[in-house]
This record gives sequence, structure tokens and C-alpha cells, in this order.
Amino acid sequence: MFVFISEKDFQTTYPTLLEHARRYNVYAMSLARLSEVVGSAYTKDLSIINASDSKLLAVYDDGLPEQKNICFIAETRTIDDYEKQFDKLLKSNGAVHISNKAGNEIADIEQFMNRLFRDLEFYETRLIEMSGYINVSDYDEHEEKHAYYQQMMQRMIGICLDHRRSHPKPSFDVLELGAGTGIFTKRLLTELPNITKIDIIEIDWQCYGILEGKLKKYASLNQIEINIHHEDSRTYDPPGKFDYIFSSFADHHIKTGDKEKYFENVKRNLKPDGLLLVGDEFIREHDSKNKNERYDALRVYHNHIIELAEQEGESVLAGLERAALQSGLEEKGDFKISCTQYERHLREAGFDFNPPEKIGPLDQDDIGGIYVYTASLRS
Repeated sequence: MFVFISEKDFQTTYPTLLEHARRYNVYAMSLARLSEVVGSAYTKDLSIINASDSKLLAVYDDGLPEQKNICFIAETRTIDDYEKQFDKLLKSNGAVHISNKAGNEIADIEQFMNRLFRDLEFYETRLIEMSGYINVSDYDEHEEKHAYYQQMMQRMIGICLDHRRSHPKPSFDVLELGAGTGIFTKRLLTELPNITKIDIIEIDWQCYGILEGKLKKYASLNQIEINIHHEDSRTYDPPGKFDYIFSSFADHHIKTGDKEKYFENVKRNLKPDGLLLVGDEFIREHDSKNKNERYDALRVYHNHIIELAEQEGESVLAGLERAALQSGLEEKGDFKISCTQYERHLREAGFDFNPPEKIGPLDQDDIGGIYVYTASLRS
């Protein structure tokens, strides 16, 4: 099965497909349809190798640009799972068989491209945000080990539980903005009792694919109404209003110029007595109009996180943080600001808030850090 991002890729590779088709059963599919059929968790290079009476799964994970790692797995259930997914691909209408009798004329190539791409315009234009600059699978596996992240999530849950004790209700509704791959979502579902309904918004289609796969089991195990939306947190207005709105490591993905529209949408969805709980990364105070000062602030913060990751031997996590730094310097998906700048946006949007709680680092004041904000609608 060869997977293609674009028509150009298919045209370039077509002679290779014909060569392989002389010896193997060859199929082609678009990346968009692949993710649609099996989800982003399986969107990677892999092989299942049959050897005598046993099988071996080889998963090819992209590491650094100069290397490509292969992980060999002999665990039967994992291999069975991948075989089922591959069979699902072959049976889907997105898999196009490349016959050993296929021609090499322009008309033949056009025919295949029509089947692969031109009826899939909607999927091909799905939005990419975080997956545009980091490996989402690596993020899902390693991001929870990010310095101060677990403490931040624990504090957000704690604030919510404290608020519920002082404002008792038999049940409540939750909205999570920018859920990513669902790292914080799992905590909401397992650590907050009596949730009636939770709506989850994620714009990046690769993150959404992983998120959707994770939450299927929670939907079957709990009596909670779980609604997952592949939508934009800046504008999407799900049905109803919510007692609590959470944003975990998500607000810094909102461009500064879009903050006003974003917070207007938050206000639209928050009940009058509800709470907005934000846990996020903030860089040190600087002149926002001075790019050099901003770049220095970004480097200082990210290098601190990278150093901590490397001290723990978390090389993948350090690589993710380097990619986040680069995206911030390029203003591509990552738009961290200082606490003072963020608080100005909250005030202008009509929110009251307590002084933020700093989660870490607690022994350094000149690099920024991770904070938790608790805000409510101004009465």
C-alpha cells in the first residue's frame, strides 16, 4: 500500500508502482483517506513480516532528519490489531489497486488520480495546526512528561473540585478547547465525578484522529455524553452553555490578533456563574513590539524545558520542545506571550480573574513558566 499526499507525488512515483506491481499486489491511497479510514494512530510506515509460524511488526518512526528508526514488535495482539487495520484499508473504497497490466500513458495516470484525489477535496483541505511542525504521535506519547505539565493538570482539576464543593450541583457540563490528542481530556473524564456532558474541540485533523480513537472506550465505559468536534475553538459554538471551560496547553496556539474573537467565543459558551480554567506556558516579560526581545524570551523559556528533558534522558521530548521553539520563532502555530499580555486580553474580553498560580519553575523568575488562570465573566 503506497500512500500519497498529493497528485504530484503520485505522478513522480507511478513508474515505481508499475515496477512493484509486476511482483506484488500493489495498492495506492491518499493520505487523507488513509487517516479517514483508520485514524492518525496508524498513519505511519509499517510492515508485517511473516517468518515460518510467527509474525513480526516493523514500525518505521521518523526521528531526527538524519535518521529513521525501526521498532520491531512481536506482541501478538499488537500485530493482530495492525493486520485488522490493514485489512480495513484494503476493503475500503479509498484503496486503488494498481494492476500488473496498468499502462504508463498519461490517460492511465489521470484515471488513477481521479480515483485517488479528485473526489476527496474536502478531506485534502482539512486543517493542520500542531501536526504542521511536530510529530503528533511522539507528542501524544511523550508530552505528558513535559516539565511541570502533570502538576499543572492536577492543579486545574483541584481548582474545579474545590469550586464544585463550594457551588454544589448534582451534575455539570464541561467544554475543553484545543484538546490536542486528549492528554488532559483523559483526566477530565476520570478525575471529575458527575460530569453530565463533555464537549471537546480540536482543529488539527491528525490530533483529532488520535483523540477520537482514545475517547471511544470512555464513551462505552461511562454514562457521560461525549461530543468530539473537529472544529475551530476561535469560532465554533457547540449547543448549550457550560459550567466549566478548560484550556490546557492550548491558548498559546491562538494568534495574538485572534485572541479577541477567541475570548468572545469563550464568553458565548460559559454560563454566567461558570469558570474558565487555563493552564499554559508563558514567556518572561518583554517588549512585544521588539522581535529580538520576544525571540530571546522564547529561547530562554524553551531552552529551560529542553535542558530539563535532557537531564531526564527524554530525547524525544527535547526534540519536540526544539520544534516548538522553532515554530515560535517562525510564528507558525506557536504564539507564546507573557502573563501581562495575556491578562490584558482577559480584561479587555470582560473577564475577572485571580492572580495566576505559578506551577514552575518556582525558583526562577526570569524565564517565564507554566501558570494556571481561573477566570469568570465580569458581572
